[in-house]
Amino acid sequence: MRLWARCGLSLVLAAAVAVSVFAQSKTGGGAAQRPTAGAPGPAAGPIRVTVSPQLMHLRFAKAVTAPAQLTEDQDVRAHLESPLLATVSGSTQKALIVPSDIDVNLSVRLTQADAQNTHARMQVRIVSLDIDPAFGRQRFSSGEVSHDFAGWPKAGDVLIPAGATLSVPYFGGTQTVGQDALTAKDANASRTEDSYPSHPILQGANLHIALVDTPIDVNNAGSNKLFRAQLTEDVEYRQSGTAPPDGVVKLTKGSDVYLRSYEPDPSAPLGHIAIWTLAFVVVDGKRIPVRGVDIRESFTPGSMAISPDGKRKIPMVLWPLGQSRQYQIAEQQEVSKDGSTLWTYPTTTDVIAPTAATAPTQSTSTARPGTTTSPETPAAPAGATPGLPPDVQQQMDENKRRAEQMKACQEQAVKEHATNPLALARALSACRQAAQPARPGRR
Repeated sequence: MRLWARCGLSLVLAAAVAVSVFAQSKTGGGAAQRPTAGAPGPAAGPIRVTVSPQLMHLRFAKAVTAPAQLTEDQDVRAHLESPLLATVSGSTQKALIVPSDIDVNLSVRLTQADAQNTHARMQVRIVSLDIDPAFGRQRFSSGEVSHDFAGWPKAGDVLIPAGATLSVPYFGGTQTVGQDALTAKDANASRTEDSYPSHPILQGANLHIALVDTPIDVNNAGSNKLFRAQLTEDVEYRQSGTAPPDGVVKLTKGSDVYLRSYEPDPSAPLGHIAIWTLAFVVVDGKRIPVRGVDIRESFTPGSMAISPDGKRKIPMVLWPLGQSRQYQIAEQQEVSKDGSTLWTYPTTTDVIAPTAATAPTQSTSTARPGTTTSPETPAAPAGATPGLPPDVQQQMDENKRRAEQMKACQEQAVKEHATNPLALARALSACRQAAQPARPGRR
């Protein structure tokens, strides 16, 4: 009789899992219940529930490292510390979809992050649940968390350190569950979001920001300095058209942010381009490094404009004070209660100021174990721009060398052909051609 009851319970739970696993557009979804003691409840049929957007708080007991075959899809285990709950449609009754204090299996995969295959992107998502050994793995699909690396990690490099916490988003939906989901209990069902050790700034968050101290003009656009700005409205989350999950970092109107303005190629033949990249957001007084979708702005160095009062000429302003622009967070950043973050990004910490006395400011971000910091970023070699990735620094050094070479060539051309306009034009054209970077196959 006891064996028959156990078999009957297995069939009921298997059926419940079968009807609850489903797909959510780009975020995915699935559900399963922890088996409860005793015989199955009365056959009342499936119950419709609504799963609101939630965070699934994970902890990694072991470090995740890069595999020998870098593009191999790794099967990684982590511990789920929070339950996934739902509400019965038309009532306030709760249903347990996924219990806490279980192991989950994640797909961790490295892919190329750019068309040139210069940088790697790590993609992480939950693919199955280990609720009960008697049932084995139960399929599940969460939202995806991604992170771009500078270059490609080498085999054995730490991708996610041991002890790290990560909040994987689950964007919700409606589904059907069995009676067991209503009667199951979970020790963390009433746990508040504030009690978990870390929380995310989600990918896709929209930030409307305006400069507040110094405008960006044609003279400082390529300075590689930080400019302070503030949010002109509360952060917007637009994932799948749903409300943000409880527990995400909610930046409010007036929050400080810092962006960096730099020129990657001062000698570009088609003109000068400034890149405005989001560097930090300030949370509880701490600078949190983030990666945003960059804004590109063309400009002409030295160009002038009439001042607002019409009395003098001033450098042409590219981004005036008070003008709101929109940035989007390009990848999720995990923020611990002490202000440390899971990901770090190379960046300068020098803040531009209206006066000449600009003191470097310190970042509170911390690097992953195994990386070198002093205290925020590795020391740059002599002549290097602080905080730039090695490939970008190398490109900027080469661009500077070509710009200096072209300037010397032009000065010599003017000196030699000052009285012959046609010869001068030819010489200047030759200078520009000589300063161009070599193209593939060019000899």
